[in-house]
Amino acid sequence: MAAIFKGFKDIGKQPDILYTDEEGALMQKDVAPEFERMGVQHIVTAGSAHFVERFNRTFKWMINQQVKELKRRKRLVKKTTPIDPDQIQWHLLAPTVLATYNNKNKHRITGLTPADARKPSSETDAKIAMEIAATRGRRFPTLAVGDKVRILRKKKAVGDKEFMSNFKEGDHHVASISENFGQKFYKLTDGREYIRADLVKMNI
Repeated sequence: MAAIFKGFKDIGKQPDILYTDEEGALMQKDVAPEFERMGVQHIVTAGSAHFVERFNRTFKWMINQQVKELKRRKRLVKKTTPIDPDQIQWHLLAPTVLATYNNKNKHRITGLTPADARKPSSETDAKIAMEIAATRGRRFPTLAVGDKVRILRKKKAVGDKEFMSNFKEGDHHVASISENFGQKFYKLTDGREYIRADLVKMNI
């Protein structure tokens, strides 16, 4: 958690919404009250935070390309490279990779780099492009405050025992419903907020 708060400080601005999977450090009982005190809306998904996972895949690929290039240079320039490729710490390459990602890489959907997409003049165009490309069509029964629900459980790995339930233990009720950026969030009696796809409505 100390690293999370340091990250907010390094970014220069704390987020309005934090959308994560069930990362252990973020699920500790003393974390939710701290986020509430800070005014950070923490949304938990029982599955994966897909937008983040897709970025992670790209980030790791770019880091790997940097490592390969350093190793190639070592072979060409003997042993004069400032970083020993066999002792590379990936985080030393992160600033260069992130600068490239943010300022040079245009995203397929928006046709913009992240830096350009964040500009006020481009924000509307970027959002429209993402809305057009979004996959929709899944339908869920409407949830209302007071409805009884169960929370889907993320299986740890392929091969999880088939007899293990697809749901977390215990039933909950919808305590409140909020909406941000056109997305509804459901706060349950466990004190956390979830997206609709992670909840199953139970017949009482």
